[in-house]
Amino acid sequence: MPYDFTAKDGIMSHPVYAWIGGICALTPSEMTFESLKPHILESYEYAKEKFNKKMPGTVNRFT
Repeated sequence: MPYDFTAKDGIMSHPVYAWIGGICALTPSEMTFESLKPHILESYEYAKEKFNKKMPGTVNRFT
């Protein structure tokens, strides 16, 4: 599937991290960024969960 990686304000598969479900948006508008916030927060929470499973008892200063 061809992608235009110069297209601005669009959501598409990340060119490197698509294999793990990564997405990207080049120069997103405020509306596009707001639509991505739930995905960003979900990914962040998932990463924290994985980290805490690997490193139990470690202090996470960003919590």
